Amino acid sequence: MIQGYLEFGFSNPDYYQIMLNSDTPRYLEYKDKNKKMEPIAFKAKQMAINAIAVPLKAIEQISSVNAAVPANDNYFRAYQLWITLHGIVTLNNRKILLELDEIIPEKLIDRMCEELMLPFINAKRRA
Repeated sequence: MIQGYLEFGFSNPDYYQIMLNSDTPRYLEYKDKNKKMEPIAFKAKQMAINAIAVPLKAIEQISSVNAAVPANDNYFRAYQLWITLHGIVTLNNRKILLELDEIIPEKLIDRMCEELMLPFINAKRRA
């Protein structure tokens, strides 16, 4: 799942930009201010939030079979995954990672992804 997200974001930077980085107004900017656009903006917000459903479902499945992965952390882990991957794709696509002299972008990305998986790997070992 992590690899698929990164591959899509890296291979489709224009789509990714439109989907997640555009400067279009968000729901809260329309709420109670523009009755015509508010329902459309709300629907767009719901679609964006539904993106968290994929990693959340996977994390819920893991916590349901492994007591070492606390269920009360499911939303945190899903948001942590999404926010981290979004940051990686955005910084990579904008070539900002290439400007960091202290790191090799590919190695940093690999380590970040490995660190995202640690709670599940460590939980498996504890189970």
